Order: sequence, then structure tokens, then C-alpha cells
Amino acid sequence: MSVNEQNGVNRPYVADTDPMLAVRVLGPLSVTIDDREVTPASVRQRRLLAALVLRVGRPVSMDALVDAVWGERPPRSAVNSAQSYVSRLRGLLGPAVLAWTGSGYELGVDPAAVDAYRFEALVDQARSAADPRAALGLLDAALALWNDRPYPELAHYEPALAQAARLTEVYLTGRELRSGAMLAAGQLPEAIASLYELTVQYPLREQPWHQLMSALHRNGQQADALAAFRRYDEFLAEQGLEPQGPIRDLRTAILAAPGSVRTGPAPTTAADRPAVGVPAQLPAPAAAFVGRHEQLRSLDDLLARGPGPALAIAAVAGSAGVGKTAVAVRWAHRVRDRFPDGQLFVDLRGFATGEPVRPIDALTGFLAGLGVAPERCPVELDQARALYRSLLAGRRLLVVLDNAAGVEQVRPLLPGEPGCFVLITSRDRLGGLIARDGAQPFRLHPLSPDEAGELLSRLLGESRVAEDRESTVDLAATCAYLPLALRVAAAALTAEPDWPVHDYVKRLHDDRLNTLVVEGDPESTVGVAFDASYRALPVAAQRLFRLLGLVPGPDISVAAAAALAGLPGPEAERLLDRLAAAHLLDRPAHGRYSCHDLLRAYAHESCRRIDPPADREAATTRLYEWYESGVDAAADLLYPHMLRLPRPARNPISDAGAGTHAAALAWLDAERRNLVALVRHAGPGAHRCRLADGMRGYFHLGRHTAEWIAVAEAALTAAEGIGDRLAQEAARHSLGTAYRSIGDRSGALHQYARALWLARRCGWRDAEATTLGNLGMIHHAQGRLDAAVARLTRAIAIDRSTGRRAGVANNLGLLGDVHLDQGRFAEARAAYGEALELNRVAGNVHGQALARTGLRQISLASGRPAEAFGWFADALAGYTKVGDRDGQAVIHHRMSVVEGDRGRVRAARAHAVRALDLARAAGDPRTEADSLAALGAVLGREGRHRAASERYQQAYALAPHSSPRHEIEALTGLARSAWELGDLAEADRYARAAADHAARCGYRPAEARARTTLDLVQRSGSGRMHASCTRPGLC
Repeated sequence: MSVNEQNGVNRPYVADTDPMLAVRVLGPLSVTIDDREVTPASVRQRRLLAALVLRVGRPVSMDALVDAVWGERPPRSAVNSAQSYVSRLRGLLGPAVLAWTGSGYELGVDPAAVDAYRFEALVDQARSAADPRAALGLLDAALALWNDRPYPELAHYEPALAQAARLTEVYLTGRELRSGAMLAAGQLPEAIASLYELTVQYPLREQPWHQLMSALHRNGQQADALAAFRRYDEFLAEQGLEPQGPIRDLRTAILAAPGSVRTGPAPTTAADRPAVGVPAQLPAPAAAFVGRHEQLRSLDDLLARGPGPALAIAAVAGSAGVGKTAVAVRWAHRVRDRFPDGQLFVDLRGFATGEPVRPIDALTGFLAGLGVAPERCPVELDQARALYRSLLAGRRLLVVLDNAAGVEQVRPLLPGEPGCFVLITSRDRLGGLIARDGAQPFRLHPLSPDEAGELLSRLLGESRVAEDRESTVDLAATCAYLPLALRVAAAALTAEPDWPVHDYVKRLHDDRLNTLVVEGDPESTVGVAFDASYRALPVAAQRLFRLLGLVPGPDISVAAAAALAGLPGPEAERLLDRLAAAHLLDRPAHGRYSCHDLLRAYAHESCRRIDPPADREAATTRLYEWYESGVDAAADLLYPHMLRLPRPARNPISDAGAGTHAAALAWLDAERRNLVALVRHAGPGAHRCRLADGMRGYFHLGRHTAEWIAVAEAALTAAEGIGDRLAQEAARHSLGTAYRSIGDRSGALHQYARALWLARRCGWRDAEATTLGNLGMIHHAQGRLDAAVARLTRAIAIDRSTGRRAGVANNLGLLGDVHLDQGRFAEARAAYGEALELNRVAGNVHGQALARTGLRQISLASGRPAEAFGWFADALAGYTKVGDRDGQAVIHHRMSVVEGDRGRVRAARAHAVRALDLARAAGDPRTEADSLAALGAVLGREGRHRAASERYQQAYALAPHSSPRHEIEALTGLARSAWELGDLAEADRYARAAADHAARCGYRPAEARARTTLDLVQRSGSGRMHASCTRPGLC
């Protein structure tokens, strides 16, 4: 045991309430829980934790973790070592904090627990603060978090270096902002002292010199201000550079008009210019603005690049009501002092009622703002554009073009001066502006749930939200987190102070679009906002958009959309791209399209209003048939020998689920949420039943249990609705297997009994045999081994009589499992051997893996671990090929046992940890109990017997959801740990309970292991053992 372990540093923290976790990465890594230091002592473990913090809330792949810990030349054992480090961290932080997601390990902590995230948030808030004293307080709090260069543990890791460089830039910006805030607050001496320090530390940064010159000049120190310019000039000359732009203008202003320079709260202040011809056209910023930190920061970054050879253009795009104008105006006010020559603004009304603003009309307004008399404004577009660009030459203005219809409307309004900055908002992607003019695209999405809740709190008042917080959360979700919808809803509730929020939400659920209206202001109505985007579409795109309102799932592929609309694939893709360009659809992934719930409701209502019922029904049928064909193709490949409902004879419509095993799994993974929605939706009953039945094997492999149960229950309702008893049997059978997979034996027995009755009533012999086999599995899990043998023997007889070899093979494998636990190795070997041969002839990869697992388990039980290990590797490959995580967990558990018996403790630990992660991901309590016992055995071999006992206790706690065998194995492990710790009385009680329980159930090998442990305890010289077990709950 290490010194840190002895001191409790690396022990998991246990408290009666949720612990307060804090992580510091702005300097050397530090971790505290409730102010108690728990930073890992190991350098590599700290590196691994730092890599997880770097991507907090997102999965980090094993390859990335290995790269972070070891760099370019990791050892061969790197993966196993990394898994061991992860296991220790999970013990330190808790398994819920560090979890395996399927694509990597994810540190699931609130980003606010990490100092770097709090640091950035404070700087962002300070940047937006209107009161300089408030900004100072925020900046002082932010800068106090800074200890040293971030992520020093990962100095060799590129992602960390990039993040450290970015955070360092934020730190320097924060110091500059602090100086600017002190100037704005009138704290000139303090600001000057701070700026002198900054210019000494960072002599090549222009901003501190600019601020210092302004501060000195304001303080009446003109000579010192000019001396500061000379020092900056000298520093640049050493680098072969010279001062440019704003700082040269500031020097000129100081020389020409001493005392005339103003310094505001923004970090950049230029010389005063005459009031005439300096436009200030920005509208007032929106009240109660929340979120959008990332977008505002990205706009800051684009501006920070400084004037280049080309005009800087930012194109902010998004759907109607997403808050594009609010973001643009908010940011423009934030940075307006960076544009000493003014700000121009125009609402181009590209998607408003009435005609969009013509470019000539927009230019006329701009020229007026620039001081051009009405009689001097040209009436021809080319002449107006030329005068506009001439007036902007050599000046630095911010130009905001709001609500643009498209590129043709915008391009005449672009300045010719690269010192200006153009900010455009539009529902259109403005692809031509991006391609030809170098515009930088920025995409806005709806708010996050937390941001939407904060907006409602500000609009409604915290007290009203607190009265019914649950309904407020529902309100935000029902508004699809869309700022316009949230503001409309808040306006309605504010106008009616006595209107309960839950009553308004109920009305909203009943009719979203007609509820989200503002009397007397049609342009602030959600439906009207969508109308403008819809009307701008070509007819074919309008039709596809309406039909998408019939789709119950969260997204759709190009092929599925083509089936829905009855279109060729390329035509469907072209129309989908057109809808995405208009921001009526999103692209959550390549080749997939989606929209939020309000747009979906608008599409559905439009479809109901415009498209005839026959057209809607035909489109729905095409969609269900396409998905059913894809599921059939995937099922035929992944689990071809699983009994399924009879299918109608027809040509395949889709081969989406076909190809390789990996491709079939990938397709089912991508479409899972859509398939679940299709079955649960009130669509065609027969299609829903066949879809659910085809997905049963996939759900079983991936252990998607909650969705599995929901789909099976929906299929049962559909089958009962159409009076189809075969489909009812299939749905009952599926429910029984789902309940069995989570250890609910009572629920499984009930469903299997109903399924067996239906199978016999329909004369479906194959289903009868399959259900009997599953009942045999339940009896096995209950410890009723003789009853299990009887059920399985009967099932095999029926399968042989009907000639269904797949059923014979499957039930023989199950029978082998029972014989193995009975210690009847010869019968088990015969059952597994015949099952293996039948599966080999049929090409059933998964069935072969199961049979091989059983045969090698016999080798292991017979004392031939080396022989077992090679076969386990083959079985692992088979399980991996078909995506069976539970099977993979079983093999890793068995390999851990073999490696432990061979004395390879480190390898045994790696397999046990991997088995436990897979078992928990699969949600199978039986495999989890086995994995915990394997990990307990490893800890025992390492001499960590208290830790081993804890793992055995965890395995024992799972007994109600696993099986008596797992309970017996856990008790035997607890007995061994107690014996190692010298508690012979406790060891005797555990061992007796295990041996007696195994004898009653007929688990002969488990009984032998328990009695061996009992003999070991008794030979230790204790004559004071109780004759019977007295520990509550064990006997």
C-alpha cells in the first residue's frame, strides 16, 4: 500500500451528501473534494486526469488518453495501464463521475467545478458588464484563479498546448480589460501602474501601450504619453516592425490636441473624431440576454485578428426566432468603441412581411448617417455604392446588416475598406458570400435548457419561476428553447400575472403555434416567422418540408427522406440541402437532417392543411416499408437464426442495414431513435409489430433495455389492436427477454407464460420451443437446475421435430450452461460440441462464440487454463464482430480468471476492469456480479483484502438481480477475504452459507470451491466456529 493510500489520499470520499468537487488546472493540477486534497500522487495518473478535464463533459478515446499520458512512444502495456489508472480515478471520484460512454471515458462533472471554465466565464461576464466597477470585481475574481501556465502536466500533448495558449491569451486580455475598467472608473493612478507592469512584461502587445498612452494623456502627462509611444516604437524596431493604425492615430491626436483623448470602458480607445459624420445607428440591445458565450467569443477572436488585406465579414445564420439579431446587436454594443468612426445598422427585412429593403434604399440610409445631405445622395445603385465606399476609405466602421435575404441584397453594401468590419445576420447560409468574399460563418442554435431557464427567470421573475419550476422547465422544452418562442410565452404570462404556468403549458401542448402569438404584433409571432422562410422555398422543397412533419423520429437520412417523398436519392438530397440552407433543417451529422419541435409542428400542421389524406397515408407507408426493409437486412446479417415473425413476400426496398456486420450495427445505431419512434407512433399496426420484432436481437446485443421495453410494449398494444396473436406472442416474448436481461425474473416469467400460451394457441411450434428455452434460462437463474434441464430438453425435442436447427443449437448451448453449473462436464461438453457444429454449418458467428465460451469454461474448470485462454480470444473476436457487449464482458471476466491463475496479476486486473466497464454499459447484473468477483480476486492476489471484500460485497448486493451462483461465488470470496484478514469466525459463517446454498441448488463446482475454502478456514485452528450460519440475510 502506498503512502498516499495509507494517508487516505487515494481512497474514495464517502459523505452523506453529494461531495463538492473542485479541479484546478490553471497551474499544477489539483483536485479537492469538500476542500479535502485528493490529487493523485502518480504523475501519469495526473496526466490522465488532466486529459479528461481538458475535454470535460465529452468522451475521450483510449488512444487520446494513451497519447496524453505517454506521448509518441507509449509502451506495449499502455492501454492496460491506462485502464488501471481510470479504475483508480473512478474509485477516487466515483463511478458516476467517470463513465465509459461507448466511444471513450467521460468526466461527467459540472464545468463550473473546473477553475479554467470559471475563469473564462468571469472574463466573458466582465467584457459584457456595463458598469466598470462591476467589471473590475469580475476581473479580480477571474485573475485570482490564475496560478501559472495551464496544464503543465501535459506539456508534450498538442491539444493541451493549444488550450494553454488560448487560456493564456484570455488571461492577457483579462488584464487589459481590467486596466480599461480602471480607466473607465476614474482610477487613473492605479491603471497607470498596472499598465506600466503590463508593458514591461509584454512589450510587443499593442493594447497595453495604447491604454497607457491614453491614461497618461488623460492624467495630464502628455510628455510621458509620447515617451511611451517612443519606447513601443523602439521595441517594434528591434523586430523589424513599426507601429500601425490606431496607436499612430492616438499619437497624432495627442500631439495635435492635448487632453482631447477619451478613454471608455472598452480596451481599445481611439482619438476623438468630429461628431459630424460619425454614425451611431445601433438599436438598443435586447433585454434579458443570456448565453451565447461561445459565439460572442468567436466574434471577438475574428475581430482580434485585426485589419488584414481583405474585409472582415462575419455571417451569423440560423433559423427564425433563434436570436440572431439579439446576438449581433449585443456584440456590436460590446465592441463599438473599437470603431471610432461609428456604427451603421440596417434591418434588410429579408424574411419579414412585405418587400425586402432594396440595396439602394439601405445605402441611402447609410449615406445619411455618414453626413451626406439628402440632395447629394445618388439615386443610382452604382453611384451610391461608389460614394459609400469613398466615404469609408481610411476609416474604421462597424457595419451591421440584419435579416438579409441573400447574397445579392448584401454584396452592394460591403465596404471597400479592409479596416471596417461587417456583421450580417440571415436565415440563409449565404454560401456565395462565404465562397467569394471570405465571410466567416457563425451558426446559431436554440439555447441550452439551462440558458432557456435563465431567460425565463429574467423575463418572468425568479419568484414566479420558483412557484412551479417543473412547469417552467416544461415550458422551455415545449418552446424548443427558441428565444423568440420563450419571449412570446413570457410576454403572455407577464400580461396575465394570475395565469398558472402549468395551465399555459397545457394550452401550449395542445396547440403550440396558435398559442405562441403576440396580439397586435404579427411579426413577433412564431408561426408568422416560419411562414416567411417557408414561402421563400421552391414548390418541391415546400412539399418535402411538409412531409417531414409526418416523421416521428428526431432526424432523417437522405435515403429515408427519398422514400418518404417518393423521390430519387439525388433529388431528395438536393431539396434537403435547400431546406438546410434556409435553416428550416439542421445537419446534426453528415447525411442526416433534423429540425426542432416548433418547426416540426409547423411542418405537420402545414402538411395536414395542404396535403390530401391519401397522399399523407401513402408517404407514411413508404417510410415504414423502407425502415422495415432495412431492419430485415440488418437482422438477416446480425442474427439470422433468431426466430422472427413471418414477413410478407416483397422485393427489398432498402439494403441500408446490409453489408458487413459493422455496417449493419452502425446503421441500427444511427437509426435507433427513429425506429423506436416509429414503433411507438400511432402508425400502421402490422409494420410497427414487424419493426419491433426485427429489433429484438439488436436490443439484446446492445442492452438498450429501456427502449427495448418501450418498443415491445408499443408492439403489444399494436398487435392487440389489429387482433394478431402471432405478433402478440412475439411482443410478449420480447418483453420477457428484456425483463430477464435486467434481472427481473418475476416479470420475465409472467411474459414468457403468456407467450407460451399464445404460441400453443396459434400452433406456432417454433415459438413454443423458443419460449420453453427461455423459461429454462429463468429456472437456471433461479437456481432450479433440474427444472431448467426439463424445460430445455423439451424445447430441443420440439426443435428437432420441426427441423429448426437454429433452435436446436441455441437450446443445446443453454443446456450446456446448466450442466456446467451442475458439474456434469461430459454432458455439457456434448451439448456445446453439437451446438458448435450446428452453428458452424449454419454460419452463425454469434452462436459459435457462445458454444466456444462454454467449451473453454469446461477446460478452465478442468484445470487447463492455457487451453481455455486461446479459445477465449477467438470467442472475444466473435462477440466483438456482432457488437455483443455482454458477451465481450463475459470473456474478459474469464480471461481475468485465467490470467490470475497464471500469476499475471496486472493482466488479470486489466481484463477485470474492462469486463466491469462493459457489463455496466450493457446493464447486465449477472455479468457485473461476475466482473466484481473477478476484480475482488485480483485485489486479493495483490494483498488488498479489504478492497477485495468491498468488491465481493458489491457482487453479493446484486444477487437479487443475478442468480444463486453469483451469490455463492460472492460469499465464497467474502469468506476468503475474511480469512486473509484473520477474522476466522466471519470467514466460517460466509463459507458455510456458500456451501449450504450451493448444495441445495445443485451447483456442484461452486459447492466444491466453497467447501475448499471452509476446510481452509477450519484448518487454521479455530475450534470456536458456530455450527450454523447466524449472519442475517445470508442463509
